[in-house]
Formats: sequence, C-alpha cells, structure tokens
Amino acid sequence: MDKSNYMFIVPGLGFGGLEMQTIFRISDAINLGNEAILICEKKSRTEEFALSNNLPVYSLKQNMKYFDLLYSKKLAKIISKKNIEICIVSSTQSLSQVILAKKFARSNTKIILYQHMQSGINKKDIFHDWVYRNIQAAIVITERMKLELSQTTNFNRFYCF
Repeated sequence: MDKSNYMFIVPGLGFGGLEMQTIFRISDAINLGNEAILICEKKSRTEEFALSNNLPVYSLKQNMKYFDLLYSKKLAKIISKKNIEICIVSSTQSLSQVILAKKFARSNTKIILYQHMQSGINKKDIFHDWVYRNIQAAIVITERMKLELSQTTNFNRFYCF
C-alpha cells in the first residue's frame, strides 16, 4: 500500500474535542506508516498537546481570518518542502488560506474538510462557491451533518462515517 504525506490544520487558540480528535487522526496516520504534520497556532493548547504526544508540529500565527497572504505563503513553503499530498482542514475558515497556499505552491495537494460540528449557516454565495469548488472532499461524522452541508452549500462530495 502506498504511503501519503498529510498536513492537518487546526487554527485558533481553542482546545476541545475538535482539536483532540484531529491530533488523534494525526497519530492514526503516522501509526499506519504515513508522514503527517500538524499546523496550529503558536503557544496554543493544541500545540502543547501535540508536542506532548511527540507529533511533528509547525506553529504559525494566522493574523487574518480570511486571505492572510503571509500565512498562506508559509503554508505553501511547507506544502512544497514536505511534499504534502493531502491537507485535512478542521475549520471552514481555514479553507481559503489552504487553497491560496496550494496555488502558491503550484501543488496537486488534495484539500479535505474534516467537519466536526454542524453550522447551519447558509454558504451559497460567491466566496463559499469558490472555496467549495477548490476542495476535493468533506468528511462529516453524521448523516445530519452531510444533509446540512449539502443544503447550505453548493458542495456534494462527502465521506460520512
């Protein structure tokens, strides 16, 4: 079986189930023989938790919620340097940053949204259409989340478990 290079992105300073589950997925990927790294906020509890679990961490400061060009350029360098094939993003607000990074890196990296929470917010607009057009899949954890994401966006490529 081929091995892959994964990059997981967890923005912000919060720390709860979403952040812990993402760390566990990084461990799973590594235990299966893949390369996997975490991108998270500097001096966050997520960074501390990942480091205490001996996981590879790149700590970056995101200064803007959307279209932080400096942050995206830093991500692009990591994508190129680590030859990232798959980027798992656990927050919809980070998707635009990763899409820009992929474009800056001129990479074929697959971008996957790993949605842990329901939102219910209508995202059928020009900005979100662009975002969801530029990701390859979404992983959701319930059928209700799948239904909600398909109703609130123009996106339809899901993996539900």
